[in-house]
Amino acid sequence: MSEGKVQQKQQARRAEIVVAAQKCFAEKGLHGASVADIAREAGLSVGQLYRIFASKEAIIEAIVSEIVNARVGEMIDENHNLARKAAVLAGRIPTSGSHQKR
Repeated sequence: MSEGKVQQKQQARRAEIVVAAQKCFAEKGLHGASVADIAREAGLSVGQLYRIFASKEAIIEAIVSEIVNARVGEMIDENHNLARKAAVLAGRIPTSGSHQKR
């Protein structure tokens, strides 16, 4: 298997574990959900899970990182939209429906 395909498979497995962990944490809480619970939900053995994530804390970090990255992306998108709206208001960018009467 090529290195690119191996990485894709690992990333997909990581994503599956993150989804399984989110479900377990929602049902049992951070302290109530065990690595064994997460592995079971993901359809893996505990050993397989530990090959991908070193600890439960690493899984939590991955979840938090996903959430933060999504929120930052939303904020950047909103900022670009705000900058464009400000430029439209300042008259620097014509609106698509604007036209001048002569």
